[in-house]
Amino acid sequence: MQKELDSFAAFYNEKHQGHKLEWNYALGTVSLRARFAAGQKELSVSLYQAVVLLLFNDMEEIPFSDVKLHTGIGVSPCFLVSIPCLTLRRF
Repeated sequence: MQKELDSFAAFYNEKHQGHKLEWNYALGTVSLRARFAAGQKELSVSLYQAVVLLLFNDMEEIPFSDVKLHTGIGVSPCFLVSIPCLTLRRF
């Protein structure tokens, strides 16, 4: 994804000289489709939450230390508590 961000930043800077482009990753949102025993759901989550949730494609349980290792983001236990606070849409 970084390659695409760099490519867009180069394009933007060429078209809008004198402007500064900054990415605020905390404001990004992601729509994920997840399969649960009760059926398929679409989750609307933050970018950071999506990175953590995608780890569950490969594992059912993940220790906090492994979340930090696999994501490379400095997360706190408070961040992980916020994961259940997401928006659900039924199909």
